[in-house]
Amino acid sequence: REVFDTVRLHTWDEATWSEIIRGCDLAVIPIDLSDPFVTGKPENKLLLFWRMGMPVVTSATPAYQRAMRDARLEGLVCRDQEEWITEIERMIDDESLRHKVGVRGRIFAETHYSEEALLARWDEVFDSLGFKFAHR
Repeated sequence: REVFDTVRLHTWDEATWSEIIRGCDLAVIPIDLSDPFVTGKPENKLLLFWRMGMPVVTSATPAYQRAMRDARLEGLVCRDQEEWITEIERMIDDESLRHKVGVRGRIFAETHYSEEALLARWDEVFDSLGFKFAHR
């Protein structure tokens, strides 16, 4: 397809990732699903993209599947080459879908992974252990 003539791939670069993301329409996070070490990693990279409103297509790792399901974006996890082709083409072909997915991801990340939400979860952990803090 001629649309793939305009595709540029970027490797993850911690120093320039936010600049690169601002110039992109879609993020793709491919993970080798046969490697238990990498499939066990958390969804941090996905959440970084979502916080910037970037739509994402990912491999079907447990963490990515859970996050996508919770954000009601479960169709965007891929297990094989056919799913990758289908989902990437669908996202390329539909600008309004990319926008909708980016907005939904951002809202999910801001709601469930904001600093306040994360601190509240830590408070629950410490409360369950019987610790009380003066900041409340």
